[in-house]
Amino acid sequence: MRTPGAVVLCLIALLGSVVCIYDDLSGQD
Repeated sequence: MRTPGAVVLCLIALLGSVVCIYDDLSGQD
């Protein structure tokens, strides 16, 4: 079963936002 491009883009966007939030929290010195 192949993954639709829309799902891939959604996962990439979700991963990016998670990394962004995590980076923001960890950089809160």
